[in-house]
Amino acid sequence: MGEIPDVKREARSALYRTEDGGATWVSVAEVNEGHIWGFVVARPDHILLFGQNGSLYKLAGFNGRLQKLRSGTSLGIADVCVRGSIGLAVGSSGSAQTLRDSLILVSSDGGEIWRRVKSPIKDTFSGVYLSTWERGILVGTKAIYQFRLHRGN
Repeated sequence: MGEIPDVKREARSALYRTEDGGATWVSVAEVNEGHIWGFVVARPDHILLFGQNGSLYKLAGFNGRLQKLRSGTSLGIADVCVRGSIGLAVGSSGSAQTLRDSLILVSSDGGEIWRRVKSPIKDTFSGVYLSTWERGILVGTKAIYQFRLHRGN
């Protein structure tokens, strides 16, 4: 397996791609604010990167421009799921002492614009899955929750 090139010193996180089974790697995006914990391909030309301190970025294709999205939070985003035009992002402050420490963000345009919704559950969320545009599963430290989105969300 080839070596991954060094990230610029000021970059905290980077995304790389390979097209030859890992022999060579090419830098796709570098992020200087917060740490990126994961990514999801929302559409073939739309990749969302997420992580620490509300970090949320959109990458337009694997050779596109990196754009910082407004998450409206400083809480960590642990997971993102997009199904069609509906997107959910979840996370927490690290320990859910109050409902404000539990993070749920909703997008109705495929991940371009996000808004926070009030969490009905006090838990530290680490995963989300949308099985349809309105139903899904939230993974927390206390339980796994099934949910249904309402049109008003």
